[in-house]
Amino acid sequence: MAKNTREEPLSKVAGKNLKKQLALAGYTQEQFAEKIGVDVRTIRRWIRAFPGLDQLQECIKVLKIPVTEFFDTTL
Repeated sequence: MAKNTREEPLSKVAGKNLKKQLALAGYTQEQFAEKIGVDVRTIRRWIRAFPGLDQLQECIKVLKIPVTEFFDTTL
């Protein structure tokens, strides 16, 4: 079977990395949503495909990680 050579969109990479970072920080999706003042459904949407820079700034502030970790394809 041929390997898929298409690169994943950055919004998907960032969403997957958000999920990993939440686990590393010890947050549930519900806890994190409350911490940044959004509904848990919003966090779930962000994990499927992260929306943009405005939301990213709040996430990196709460998680205390560099922005590059959201776009690291090796995580």
